[in-house]
Amino acid sequence: MSDPLFQPFKLKNTTFKNRVFSAAHEPAFTEDGMTAKRYIAYHEEKAKGGMAMSMIGGSTVVSRDSPATFGNVDASTDRVIEWWGKLAQTVHVYDCKVITQLTHLGRRTSWADPDWLPLMSASCVREQAHKQYPKAVELEDINRIKAEYVGAGHCIDQIYHSGAAYCIHNPSTGREQTIPQLVEKGAGPTKRVIVIGAGPAGMEAARVCKLRGHDVKILEASSTAGGQLLIASRAPRRRDLIGIVDWLKGELEHIGVPIEYNRYVAGGDLAGVDVDIVIIATGGMPNVEFFESGHDLCVSSWDVLTGQVRLSGDILLYDENGAEAGVGTAEYLLDQGQKVQMVTPDRLIGTHIGPTNYPAALKEFYNAGMQMTTDHRLVSLRREGGKIVARLWCDITSTSVEKTADHVVVENGTLPADDVYFELKKDAVNLGMIDIDALADLKPQTINLNEDGKYQLFRIGDAVASRSVHASMFEARRLCMVF
Repeated sequence: MSDPLFQPFKLKNTTFKNRVFSAAHEPAFTEDGMTAKRYIAYHEEKAKGGMAMSMIGGSTVVSRDSPATFGNVDASTDRVIEWWGKLAQTVHVYDCKVITQLTHLGRRTSWADPDWLPLMSASCVREQAHKQYPKAVELEDINRIKAEYVGAGHCIDQIYHSGAAYCIHNPSTGREQTIPQLVEKGAGPTKRVIVIGAGPAGMEAARVCKLRGHDVKILEASSTAGGQLLIASRAPRRRDLIGIVDWLKGELEHIGVPIEYNRYVAGGDLAGVDVDIVIIATGGMPNVEFFESGHDLCVSSWDVLTGQVRLSGDILLYDENGAEAGVGTAEYLLDQGQKVQMVTPDRLIGTHIGPTNYPAALKEFYNAGMQMTTDHRLVSLRREGGKIVARLWCDITSTSVEKTADHVVVENGTLPADDVYFELKKDAVNLGMIDIDALADLKPQTINLNEDGKYQLFRIGDAVASRSVHASMFEARRLCMVF
């Protein structure tokens, strides 16, 4: 044929028989992240049609903290080499070349599946499409991810050369084959462990470390233990969450883990302290400065639930989190007889609330006549007369609207309270880095990035990124059960 589309095309050392190709996409035909039979058959049929090149594995993931969300190929493991090889050999029969697209999804995925590892991005800002709060990436993370790209590229070179039910506070439930209900005492030497923070993650970390046979104490900045659970349990339907705090405190008392209250820790406070492991479980603080202007005109959901502020009149509750915190705050205010309107950038109110709890909350909202506005994100606040005007933007219609209220309450997750972590990093053997493969595979942490380091340093729970109670306690359990 004379049509240039069907003429050969040479790209450096590779000649393509024509200029027809299949662009990057992900058909979600993988099996356990591998390009198995169905995936191979899909690309084979296209190769039979005569195209010169097929791009396989759109957004092939290179790291375990970049979990697949739409059937992506998993290149974080060497298992992919065999299956890539089979696919390549199959389509090469038809003189069809293959290339792949490697990626780290950053915050555009979900931390809750399959390995429950924190996501990361350039900042802690929530990603709208996937509705996740990432960890702010550190230099060591970047270096690790670069190495994983290289590793995935090495896997490609080898080709050329040859949703479950979990308990909110018990990470073992549903994982009994890998995480036993009972923590066994370790066979290694006793280590000195300091846990900073007595929230659920910190208390679980201390409990597990003590049961493993280590010398443990907790330093807590406030006058009581419980962290964010103390606030969450103030919401009407979540009062029973205080039981988690009571159980953890009881267990720590039973096994002899002291909690030193009113102990705010700065980096220099540990100078000269004989310690082997430091665990940062300081949680987070409300994120209320993510919109353009008028931050001083709003209060957080924490302010409301703790009773630090008393509101009356028309209340606008903006919820960008979409979890229990925002819905619980709305219920709390409605129970007080307040007039509330709720706004979210998501397509529905409480997008992360499960089907068991959602109807009860929605019933209360409808019975109270609460106005609910979806698909609108908060842009700014300003004072006008005695009122606060919220400017909202709808990405769907590319239009802005304004709503007026006496008070504006914002729920947008938390930002890590990580000052002490960064102050302690320079003296840590691992510079604060967690081997995510070892964490996911329940193996000991052995990273050594600092020969002059004095201790291992680990950051868990919301001190890393805004997530759930279960995520925080699961992270604590699997990290500490191999110490």
